[in-house]
Parts: sequence; structure tokens; C-alpha cells
Amino acid sequence: MKLGVKFNLPFRFLDEDHFEFFVRDKFVIVEIKLVQNFDGAEKIMGMEITTSGQGAKVDMDADYHGLVNFTSVKMELSDKSDCTMECYLDKFGDKFEYVIKVTCMQVLNILARTVRHVTNNYWIRYINLRDIVNFQVFDLSTNPPQACISINPSHGYSFPNFNISAQSATKNEIDRILREQTRIPIWKNLFLDSINYFTMSRYNESVVTVNIALESFVATHLYNKLNQQFPHDVQENRMMVIKLPKSLHEIMKKHFPKIDGRNFEAQRDLWKRFDIIRVYIRTRAMHSFTMALDEKTAYDTIHGIREIIKWIDPTVNI
Repeated sequence: MKLGVKFNLPFRFLDEDHFEFFVRDKFVIVEIKLVQNFDGAEKIMGMEITTSGQGAKVDMDADYHGLVNFTSVKMELSDKSDCTMECYLDKFGDKFEYVIKVTCMQVLNILARTVRHVTNNYWIRYINLRDIVNFQVFDLSTNPPQACISINPSHGYSFPNFNISAQSATKNEIDRILREQTRIPIWKNLFLDSINYFTMSRYNESVVTVNIALESFVATHLYNKLNQQFPHDVQENRMMVIKLPKSLHEIMKKHFPKIDGRNFEAQRDLWKRFDIIRVYIRTRAMHSFTMALDEKTAYDTIHGIREIIKWIDPTVNI
């Protein structure tokens, strides 16, 4: 199998460079080129840029928005199989393009992680599928190469079984929150962050973040329950939650039933998932000898914590 891929990233990714390395069973060649974006610089920054010609380029480090440069990527993916684009299409069908895009994303994120590590350029960003535009695939094993041009820019915008509402459909609620200065719960932003990390294949970060979201949610839920029971003791209620044990297991086993009135441990399926997430997966993600988590583990963790949160409070919109 030998595929060629071309696409753009609408920002400055790395310096122009050439890389060759293996990713699992595939040998990868990556060519990074910076493309001048003088129209963008003039229209958005109010800055007119010119060069002296003869191949001269203007470059700006940390050009996060691609106002001076966007990135052109050429990539070759090859392995020892005899598979062509035809057999990839037979194998994956409509998901063919998605599968190749995910591989490209993973390759670029290996580059991002490596260059960040060596250079300390902390502003280098990780790639998600939403960043990959003008995507084209070529079967380099045929003569002339067979081409497949993407017409689907929406990859990376969905998390399985997760409802995303249109802004226009929720305008009244957005206006109400802004008008009433309603406090947005920290745990909700953390939960959404975990999904965004997931879409960039940053599975450890997604697991760590969603576990923090769960801890924050439980604390907020117990605090609200205490305020319902003791509405005149808000500060005391807050201190009671702060003084709870650091172990979420102990909180959910002993203190949650006393404050909430329901026995979470008796929900055997949820408790088993909670136990695996907290004792096994979370430990692998963030404690000694941290291990690289895979997509399935991260998805199961996010989905499991969402189910726990919705059991605790069915009115929550996640």
C-alpha cells in the first residue's frame, strides 16, 4: 500500500521541514511547507506585507490564526501490504476518507509532541480533524495515481451519541444566562474540554479532565443538596463539602447517601464502571508510570462518567 495525501492547515503548524519515520506498521514521509497569506494579514491585521521576490518568505512564529502563513502538508503512507485504494474503499466504504484523515492527524500530533518536547515551543498546537482542509488522497501504486478529493469538511465535529444544539435554537437560553449573570458550572466546561481533547487523540488528557469534571460535579451537587436542606447555612454547607474525604470512592460510598438520600453503590452497573474508571483507568492516565491510553478506553471513560452524572442529576444537559 502506498498512498499520497495533500491537505492544508489554516495556521502555522511547524517550521518548513521534511520528516521520515515509522508509525506502527506504516512508513511515513511528511513535507511541511508554509504558504504566504498576505490577503489575510492585510484584511485582519491591517498589515500590508511584501517581499523582495526571488523566493523570499515572511514568517511569523506562533501564527496561531494563519494570518501570515498557513501550512501545506504532503504525506506519503506506505506499508508492505498489496492493498490499493480500491481495497481500502472495499474495506472501509464511506469511512475510507475518515480513516485516512485520522491517520494523518495522528502522524501530525506525533510531530507536534516531538518538536514541542525538543524545542520547548509550547505554543505548537495539536491537530484535530476539523483543522484538515482541502484534503486529497492519491493511490501512488497506480499509474497515473488514482485521486480521491474530499467533499466532507465536517469530520471531527461529532462525539458519538452526544447532542450538540444549534446556537440559533438556544438563543433565548444564552440571552437569559447573560442577562441574569448565571454562573456557568466549572465541571461543564471541563467535561466539554475532555471531549475536545478526545477529538485530538489526546486520550490521557481527556481522561484526566473528565475525572476532574466528575469530582467538581459531585461537590457541586452535594453542596446544592445541602443548601436545599439548610438554606440559611450556605457557608457551613460549603465548608462541609470542602471537609469531605479526598477519596471520591469514600464520598460516593458513605457521604453521598447521607446527603443525597440515594445509594449509589447499589447501582451495580454504574458502580462497577465508576470503580474501573477511578481505580484502574484514572490511575493509568495520571499516576506513577503513566501509560498511553487508547481511543476506546478514553471513550468508555467519558461515556461512563456522563452516565454517572446523568444518574445523579437527570436534568443535566450533556
